[in-house]
Amino acid sequence: MAVRVQIKQWNADKLLARTTQILEDFGPLVAFQSEQEIAKEQYTWPVTTRRKNGQVVTSPRDIVDTGRLINSATPPEVSSAGGRSALRIAWTAPYAYEVLKGGYLVGTTRQNYVAPERDWISRTYRQLQVDGERPFLPFLVRRWNQLAGDT
Repeated sequence: MAVRVQIKQWNADKLLARTTQILEDFGPLVAFQSEQEIAKEQYTWPVTTRRKNGQVVTSPRDIVDTGRLINSATPPEVSSAGGRSALRIAWTAPYAYEVLKGGYLVGTTRQNYVAPERDWISRTYRQLQVDGERPFLPFLVRRWNQLAGDT
């Protein structure tokens, strides 16, 4: 796939604003797909478990349980500074990092058990599709050209 982005004149403020707009358009797509990935029964777990919500689950399983993790996602936020734009979504559940990277299950009955990694963020970017294409690059090029009036 050939990618063409043409900059006709250098206007840093306008270019940064366009990049910020593209990330603002992309953020809700990432947020939606991350919810889908958290809710998919795709994560390996070595034992059958009775969750806090009473559900008995085997493997593969989702990582929803009480809903605290999925509901802790912050809305997509785009920041611009120093000529750069960044998209941020945070999961504020106190155990979000341990779910993502694996680790000890502090505050549970299995505090000495090392849980496996359940990386929904990488899965989000692998599975996310926009108009049948795997973004981010095709999405960026299409939106860049639309915002430049080159559609």
